[in-house]
Amino acid sequence: MRVRSRLRGGLVVLSLALSVQASTLSAGDATAASKPATGPAEPAATPGLDQGRTTPPGRTGRRRFRILADLVVVPLSLEYRQDKSFREYNEDATLTVQHQAKTGLGGSLGFEYDFAEHFGAIVTLGFVSRSAAATYDAALPHPLYFDQKRLVTGEVSGTSYRETTGELDVAYLGKAGRLSYSAFAGPSFFSTSADLVNSVQYSQSYPYDTVTVNTVPTSSRSKTGIGVNLGASVDYSLGGILSLGGKVRYSRAKITLESGPGDEVEVDAGGLQVSLGLRLRF
Repeated sequence: MRVRSRLRGGLVVLSLALSVQASTLSAGDATAASKPATGPAEPAATPGLDQGRTTPPGRTGRRRFRILADLVVVPLSLEYRQDKSFREYNEDATLTVQHQAKTGLGGSLGFEYDFAEHFGAIVTLGFVSRSAAATYDAALPHPLYFDQKRLVTGEVSGTSYRETTGELDVAYLGKAGRLSYSAFAGPSFFSTSADLVNSVQYSQSYPYDTVTVNTVPTSSRSKTGIGVNLGASVDYSLGGILSLGGKVRYSRAKITLESGPGDEVEVDAGGLQVSLGLRLRF
């Protein structure tokens, strides 16, 4: 009886131990099931990796081209001198003409390409027209006496001076709010034409001590040349692609005009220009 009691007690203890172990295993499986399954870590997205494929909403690419249309004013006058000599009555006659081109008006059209954030290239075509006037002094030989020249003076009106130019500039560019600015320099190509005096036509009568000037004929002469220019501009954005701009340019080239054999007239083409106009960016 004692042996059976002991066997029965041992079986009860063993059953309790197995029950406790099963409960522990069940609790562990439940905890593991409650945790989310984790797989291999995905690589972090690299900022800007796909920026080249799509453009973010509301964002546009940089506009690099501009058209510049200006009204040009030349505020300073331009002077040039003409010296002629010719033979009359076996003596040398001389004619000196002092020309003055007045302030002028013109226009220009430019094309700008910004090849870097702060640098661009500008091609500009322009023209300027000025009214001009001249005064002359002539020393005309006497038909009867040597070394007794008749002196005459006078004025010539209705003449003109014109320039057509082309500039190829490199520009430094900057911006501050609605304002943008630039400084530029480069070569200039000039085609210059001016009305020059050909001669003095006069009448005379005995004793030929004086003459009467009838006409002073003129003709237009032109020549091309190369010079330099530099300047600066400031633009104010009106919104969108439209801006209002102002520009100051100084250019210079030596041009030699010819109105006849031995008659060369040196002209300092160019000068100071002030312009105002519109800019379109696209």
